[in-house]
Amino acid sequence: MSHICLMIILISRTMKLLCSTFFLVIFLADNIKAQVMMKDLPISQDLYVSQLTTRIKGDYHRYLVKSMKPRHSKQSNYKEHRRIVMEEFTARHKLLAEKNASSAVSVKFPMYMGSDLGIFDYLVDIELGTPPQKVKLIVDTGSDLTWMNCTFMKNLTVNNDENEVVKPFNAEQSSSFKTITCESKMCSEQLSTLFSLTDCPAPVDPCTYQYSYYNDVLSIMGKFGKEKIYLPMTNGTQATLLNVVGCTDTLLGTAVKGGDGVLGMGFNMQSFGYRAALKLGRGKFSYCLVDSLSSQNVTNYLIFGERSKEDTMIVGKMRHTELILGIVADLYALFFKGISLGETMLDIPSEVWEVDEEAGTIIDTGSSLTFLYRPIYDAVTTALVKALSSHLEQVTSDSQSLEYCFNSTGFHESMVPRLVFHFDDGARFKPHVKGYVIDYKNDVKCIGFLPTEDRQSMIGNILQQNYLWEYDLFRGRLGFAPSTCI
Repeated sequence: MSHICLMIILISRTMKLLCSTFFLVIFLADNIKAQVMMKDLPISQDLYVSQLTTRIKGDYHRYLVKSMKPRHSKQSNYKEHRRIVMEEFTARHKLLAEKNASSAVSVKFPMYMGSDLGIFDYLVDIELGTPPQKVKLIVDTGSDLTWMNCTFMKNLTVNNDENEVVKPFNAEQSSSFKTITCESKMCSEQLSTLFSLTDCPAPVDPCTYQYSYYNDVLSIMGKFGKEKIYLPMTNGTQATLLNVVGCTDTLLGTAVKGGDGVLGMGFNMQSFGYRAALKLGRGKFSYCLVDSLSSQNVTNYLIFGERSKEDTMIVGKMRHTELILGIVADLYALFFKGISLGETMLDIPSEVWEVDEEAGTIIDTGSSLTFLYRPIYDAVTTALVKALSSHLEQVTSDSQSLEYCFNSTGFHESMVPRLVFHFDDGARFKPHVKGYVIDYKNDVKCIGFLPTEDRQSMIGNILQQNYLWEYDLFRGRLGFAPSTCI
């Protein structure tokens, strides 16, 4: 087997918007016999290491700015808060969802890895506007705003050092694109969570937004509007959804290579994922991340509604755990009680798993590596280092963030005890070894976790790969099962 390596490329977003990218060559799940397409890396070793270092810095920034997002009021009892949130959510939307959706029909977007396009994230092709225009959007459960490179009342401005060619959505050619005025309550209140600007030169001017990215790597500015988005149904028909979108007309810095923007999937009333799940998915959406080496023609699906057995073959039964909504801002949070390595439960203080508006563990397709709150990180890495050191030589990494690296000559996954995340309700998530012992460069593997002093941990898409994930908003639960996703 040819050398397995990792590419992480920088695509950041401010506050709650960051598209993270990750490229991991061949990922074979335990007990899953599958043939996965392989190909040589399209970049040099030096470029790969440079991109990895930059990506890690981007992930750190994403983590820090997420802790700055607007919070709900402090709750001493998260279960009581969750009960209130779920009652309000269900009462407001369940009847509407049942009226608009048939259990036999779902929304089904092919979802693929963007490596062929020079972007190492998961994308879907979306048609929007009248007449329809196609855009490629990165699927992100960690952000709310759906935005795309766009022109409206001005040409698209891209200012960077890479001479990137950006294909914009032309809002002026769409008869269904309607701006939201800056004097409106929607701009000043409802869109404040999407970082609308307060400036309003004239009442009829469009509501605008601006994201300032870390170290001035990227700033994005644009106008809010409402636009018709087309939804492919499993019965061969097409539905439409009128949704708030961001028409990004100014990019300063590195643009989103190969992609046209982001599909916001967060738990927010303006999020595409939230609205599509309620209108046509009976409160559900699901995805299965194919191997990150896969070419663009290897797909699984982003589905709103029920998923058929033919769409995704799973190994064993679907497991379920509580999905905590409306407490850790608009993120999808999980309640863990511990982590084991092999047969040993790690010594982690129980209080680090507490969930409130400033703490908890979230699941996020828009982040590559997994962040662990420092006490968790220390316990996990100490145990992994001990296990790996008995087989491999520890080496000094030139990465400023990945602390523990090893000479991977002679490495085999059997050397690594299996890591298991234990949920408070008894469910267990067993990520694949290549999700947490990752290839850094030739003959070097590193433990793929990053520490944070913030109390909010984050499960990135590396650990999610080759698993089916189903979000049930009405029941407040998350289903998961291992799968080849092909």
